[in-house]
Amino acid sequence: EYVLSAIKTIRPERRSMSDTLQVPGYLAYDARQLKAVSARYGGRIERLYVRYPFQPVKKGQRLLDIYSPELASAQQDLIFLEEKDPDNVTLIEKARRRLSLLGMTDQQIREVETNQKPLLSLPIYSPYAGLLVENPGESPTGTMTGDGMNGDQTRQSPTPPPASITTAELSLKEGMYVQAGQRLFGLQSLTTVWAILEFSPPNVQSLKVGQA
Repeated sequence: EYVLSAIKTIRPERRSMSDTLQVPGYLAYDARQLKAVSARYGGRIERLYVRYPFQPVKKGQRLLDIYSPELASAQQDLIFLEEKDPDNVTLIEKARRRLSLLGMTDQQIREVETNQKPLLSLPIYSPYAGLLVENPGESPTGTMTGDGMNGDQTRQSPTPPPASITTAELSLKEGMYVQAGQRLFGLQSLTTVWAILEFSPPNVQSLKVGQA
């Protein structure tokens, strides 16, 4: 005759539940994908075709032109041999080989032989594609104060590059001299990037390989 209570009852069941973690982090380059572009011969930079750090570069793109006294002299030796001693195949082949080792392509060597004039300024082309980096440790990402484990940690942020990146200049300038073997640029490939995330200890236990 009396309703003492109205309690909704449920039955236990087994099911999967989705969960989302929000943690601080940032995007980073794959350091294994950083390639170096070096000068194969010393000389003066006549013209620079790249202008600022993190400029996108395509494979085969012209980076700069270098005037090399050593290379010009080696070309003159080849021209002199072909003009004065055309039957000396051994010396002529050695002269061609020397130009090849100094960094000239077969097409450039044939051009010198055809025109009988040395190429005073030789181009350097990019052997890779990627972002142009002068210092391997630098990054285009900015920094900001994020909500870390303690709430007051300053960390890198996955924000777009600041405007100063695209207005900065390279340390290499037209008219500067470079040495043979000198590292000119680094090219960072973007085929793979890393997401660096920082999890608090309680959350680590719930992480498994293969989770999204």
